[in-house]
Amino acid sequence: MRTLYHGFITLNRQRKGVPHNYDIVIGPTANDFTNPTIQFYMSGGVGEVGSDAAIDELVRLLLPYNLPSQYFFATNRAIDCLTLVRKEKFK
Repeated sequence: MRTLYHGFITLNRQRKGVPHNYDIVIGPTANDFTNPTIQFYMSGGVGEVGSDAAIDELVRLLLPYNLPSQYFFATNRAIDCLTLVRKEKFK
């Protein structure tokens, strides 16, 4: 799981748009606090990108953030699976 998620992060940082064929992606949320750590990793700051040592260090650096999961519905097929339960108007 650790290596799969690392590979997914790397792929998304290296390519524009949606560089995968998944309908739905669920995983930890990268945010303004984690982006510098991910960029540091991507620049080779914790070792060779993709190496076990660098991945382990990236995970170690990100763990304290206790990141919540995000759900990304990447395709219309995924969105079509959603059902509106209720809606509220906010002012």
